Amino acid sequence: MSPNMHRGFRRTRQSAPTSQGPSPSIDINFATAKDQLQSPLFSKIPPEIRNEIFSLALTEFRYADYARPGYEGDKRIDVALLRTCKIVYGETRGMPDRNVEIVSWIGNGRRAPEALTLTIRYTDWWWWEDNRPIFPISETPFFAIGGVQLPESVQKMVIEFETIESKRKMLENVIGQLSKENLAWNRKDGAKLVMKDRVEEWKWMGPTRFKNANGTEGTKYAHHGDAESMEMLVKVVEWAVGKTNA
Repeated sequence: MSPNMHRGFRRTRQSAPTSQGPSPSIDINFATAKDQLQSPLFSKIPPEIRNEIFSLALTEFRYADYARPGYEGDKRIDVALLRTCKIVYGETRGMPDRNVEIVSWIGNGRRAPEALTLTIRYTDWWWWEDNRPIFPISETPFFAIGGVQLPESVQKMVIEFETIESKRKMLENVIGQLSKENLAWNRKDGAKLVMKDRVEEWKWMGPTRFKNANGTEGTKYAHHGDAESMEMLVKVVEWAVGKTNA
C-alpha cells in the first residue's frame, strides 16, 4: 500500500565550479596525472562541453523494473567514470554529490490517511513469467480484502490493477467478479468502503525485460515479443464510504 499521508520536501544542492569538490577519502597526487591529450575529450572538446558530458554520465538513473508510473524507485549513480584516470577524477569527484536530489519527509506520529492506494503490478500476479491466466481474486488467496481493517480516517481506497494489453479480458473478468460479489473494505470503527461503479483506465509503454538486481540484462519472455517495450494496461478501481454509485 502507498498511503497518501506524507508531504515531500525536496531540496537540490546548489551547483559549484567543477574544479572544486569534497576532499577525496584517499591521498591522490594530481601533480603526477597525465594530460590525456590522446583523448579527444581533453585535446579537442572545450572544458565547458566536457563538463556537461561528465555531468550527464554522473546523473541519477533508475532500473526499468522500478521506474513505473506513480512510483519511481530508488535512484543510483554509476561512478565508474571517476575510476578512469586521475585527471577525470579531479574534474568529476564533486559531481555525484551535487547531482543527488535530497528528499526529506515531513510528518508526525499521528498520521491519519484519508486515501490509500494499492498497486498490483504486472509482475505481482502469480506465474506471470509463464503467461498463465489471471485468476479471479475471489477464488485465490492473492489477498483477502475482508481480513483487512483500515484506519478510521480512511475515506477512499484505490486499487490499480496492471497487466499486459493481451490480458485485458482476463483483467476485466477479475474486476467484474469483485463488483458482482460486492466486496467491501472494513474500517476499524465498523464502517465499510464499497466499490464504485466507475472504473478508470490508462496505458503506458513498459519494458519487455526487467533487469536483474546486479544490473545485468533480464530474462527474455516469448509472450513479451521481440520489441524493447510493450503496452501495459492499468485499471483503477475505487472504494469509498457511502453509496455504490460513482
